[in-house]
Amino acid sequence: MTRIVLTLVAVAAISAAVPAQAPEPPLADTRLTVHTLLREDVFAGFLQSDLARLARAEKNADVLVNGHFETTTTNADLKDFIQFIRGYVKDVQSGKAAGRTVDEVAAAWKPPAGYTAQAPRVRADAQLIFNETR
Repeated sequence: MTRIVLTLVAVAAISAAVPAQAPEPPLADTRLTVHTLLREDVFAGFLQSDLARLARAEKNADVLVNGHFETTTTNADLKDFIQFIRGYVKDVQSGKAAGRTVDEVAAAWKPPAGYTAQAPRVRADAQLIFNETR
């Protein structure tokens, strides 16, 4: 009995000592778009200054194929999307630092050439960035 208790205590101690890491994104899950899979690591990487998550997003950009277009999305297209997200996060953070509200930032933000954005999504993502940015 004592041996079982000691084993359980040891397992619990080791589990608590290992730092928690974000789970690997489910790259094979076809229910999630490439953009969703990458966005999670890109946003988290920027908002938490987590270089490992950013590196994982870039590595995953080399692995993923987007099935929403008639042609395959290239790695360059996916890396361009990562740059798009980086720019968006920086724009929203700059707006917050300047004392603007979420609604002001979302209403003023315009996507770069070649991209479209839906206002509700821009507002929701801006709110997320506001919440996560100190």
